[in-house]
Amino acid sequence: MPIASLTPGERFPDLDLPDHDGRSRRLSDLPGGDPLALCFSRGWWCPKEQRFLRVLVELQDEFEVAYARIIVVSVDEPQVQAAFRAGLGARFLLLSDAKRRWLGPLELEETTDTTHRPYQPCVFTLRPDLTIYAAYAGYWSFGRPTLEELRMDMRAISRDIRPEWGSDVVAGHADWRGRGRRFGIDPRCLADPAAGRTAVPGAWAHVCASPDAEARVLFDATEVQQARRDALAWWFARLGDDLVCLSTLSLDASYYGGAITVARTPDAFADDPFARIFPGTIERTDAFAAVLPPPGPVLERYSGAPWPAGSFAPA
Repeated sequence: MPIASLTPGERFPDLDLPDHDGRSRRLSDLPGGDPLALCFSRGWWCPKEQRFLRVLVELQDEFEVAYARIIVVSVDEPQVQAAFRAGLGARFLLLSDAKRRWLGPLELEETTDTTHRPYQPCVFTLRPDLTIYAAYAGYWSFGRPTLEELRMDMRAISRDIRPEWGSDVVAGHADWRGRGRRFGIDPRCLADPAAGRTAVPGAWAHVCASPDAEARVLFDATEVQQARRDALAWWFARLGDDLVCLSTLSLDASYYGGAITVARTPDAFADDPFARIFPGTIERTDAFAAVLPPPGPVLERYSGAPWPAGSFAPA
């Protein structure tokens, strides 16, 4: 099965290989319901592979908080992979095909290197069921995916597989309904009579978001965490009975694009803690339903959905 046959929409073969600790692994057991970047590497000895794996290490924090996986396959022995992984500071899994059992069936051998007989460098982004979303041939370095391409692939797969991704809302700084940015929102906030969510008429929305396509902050960034802590600690109490609902606005599973607070009066909006990140715009709206504020805890871990939807996990 050459790389030309490993195309989007096809199911990737279910590899069975030892990991860097020598434990037997099966590829289908590894995603755990998450999207996956599966990378085939020549081995530790290649400067190009060292460079690319350092790039993956840069991405691993982001993948972890966004519930995505990185796996690297090479012909290095497990003990060599373990040492290489430690030197890189990598936490993602390495699989060893030192016996080259899958090299032939996949038809991914790099034929120009008859000394090492390594894998041809390539990357596949996979859905949790191992269906290929995208394939990148990396014999030439510029054929490999960039960090942004990997982010976008993970974003697209996550949107398809996460039922809690949330309804899309078009948001912008001056006209949050029509400036072209699309955000995920806690779907409980959106009025839907068929689902029993009755609109609060004549409410006011404080939209703390920017129309700038580059305006984004990681959900786990200190300023976003602090704004959410402030919301739980005092912002909900400050709004009191005027509160209709509140939701962060997600660009994807990793990035915060803003927040929206909906209230029966706009009197308290000057104190909105989310306005410290992006300035707010006030709009009159009939589009939102009342949602009770979450009970906490004040310190929590982001759950991958527009906050406060999803489950809480104490920090």
